[in-house]
Amino acid sequence: MNERVGVVGLGKMGAALAARLAEQGCSVSGWTRSGVDVDWAGARGIGAPAILDDLVAEVDIVLLSLFDDGAVAAVLDRLITCDLRGKLVVDTSTVNPATLKGYADWITAAGAGVLDAPVSGWPKVVSMGQAGVFIGGEPVDVARFVPVAELFANRVFHVGPLGQGLAAKIVNNIMLASYWQSLREALGVGRSLGLPGELMLDILISGPAANGALSGKSEIILGKESSASFTVAGIAKDLGVFCQVAAQGGVATPALQAALESFTQFRDAGYADRDFAAMPGAILKDSNDVL
Repeated sequence: MNERVGVVGLGKMGAALAARLAEQGCSVSGWTRSGVDVDWAGARGIGAPAILDDLVAEVDIVLLSLFDDGAVAAVLDRLITCDLRGKLVVDTSTVNPATLKGYADWITAAGAGVLDAPVSGWPKVVSMGQAGVFIGGEPVDVARFVPVAELFANRVFHVGPLGQGLAAKIVNNIMLASYWQSLREALGVGRSLGLPGELMLDILISGPAANGALSGKSEIILGKESSASFTVAGIAKDLGVFCQVAAQGGVATPALQAALESFTQFRDAGYADRDFAAMPGAILKDSNDVL
């Protein structure tokens, strides 16, 4: 892999991306506004320049993995002041498609290509090279990025022009959010009728109502495991973005709104750092009076 990659933003997802790419033989550097853990980076062979300009200077592809629209805008404000000639800027964050599109002319005028390429999956999936990526942008830039994407994803889709990658992820994740909300409702009804949680999950996992994640999340749903692959706070933030985009398009999304309300209530009740699958499972707990 000749392309040198710089990962901007080293939260759970950004750190997983950087570590996976380094493990696969990429030259990787990382930068974050709060400062890089140099011990963590050094143990994985990841460079840790102190300032963003230095990271941009030493890489070919700048990969953004940031929490929200405000963080993306703040980094892009700084990025467009750097020398971007010959670079490729790729935003993997889950944000409003309008955010990156608003900077696209500045980025291309500075001599760089630009893509949106949100990642589908959580950090563990990235670490296993089994994530999905929806890419929006010009074919020449997509062709340049695909070999990098294939190091952490086994499902890589070019879905259209800039912004369409995020559009595809929004469609995909609205379906997933609605699934977890429906699971909460189904478990609540089953509990009211006297069905044990484990029995309900066994029935769902083995039947047509299952999805690919349900069996892997059953222990978290039942409260037997507490590790978090993707947090309630992260899901609540994402769903807020999706509702905003839906409203901008004039589309009614009652199922999405219900999911946002459930995740937001669970977050605000003190469970922000729990795995998102704990939300539907909370309906099974006698002590839960939030959902």
